Amino acid sequence: MADDLNIPAEPCVQSPPEAVVWASQSNPYTFNVRGLMLPTYYFFDNYSSVEANGTWYARGDTLANKMHTISLRCVEESMLCNLTQAEISPQNLLHTYEESYVVKKWDKEQIIAQSEESLCTRYTVLIDKKSEKVTATRNKTGNSELCEGITPVLQLELSDVFLESERMSPLSQ
Repeated sequence: MADDLNIPAEPCVQSPPEAVVWASQSNPYTFNVRGLMLPTYYFFDNYSSVEANGTWYARGDTLANKMHTISLRCVEESMLCNLTQAEISPQNLLHTYEESYVVKKWDKEQIIAQSEESLCTRYTVLIDKKSEKVTATRNKTGNSELCEGITPVLQLELSDVFLESERMSPLSQ
């Protein structure tokens, strides 16, 4: 069936040697990703909007899904920040979602935006324009059984996946 779709059985994407994507032999519409390459950290401030891309890292804690990348765009005129996240699930499925955050503060030094309260959590994003750093705090807001296991407060930093993997590597310790 892969031959009918002109999908090679050999690696079909290679961009450094560690990042190779193979078409699945059992289902040519799925791909087995090995050494997935995530985009590097990016920050841009044009005064009326701010954009940042990267990967969330939790200091002193672990994330449920480490294989993700986000794009955050804040626009002063609308006083909204839109976050788009793409992640690979534990079942190797690509999942994307978007969420809007209401800007609570916007000045020349920082932007503070907050998500709507969900069943279990609320996020607050802080964008430091001077240091070009994006951080977030996830606060647990619910006490139902569905919220069990959620850390009461989780500190996140938007970073570069390559920088963080070097910091966490046993070779850099």
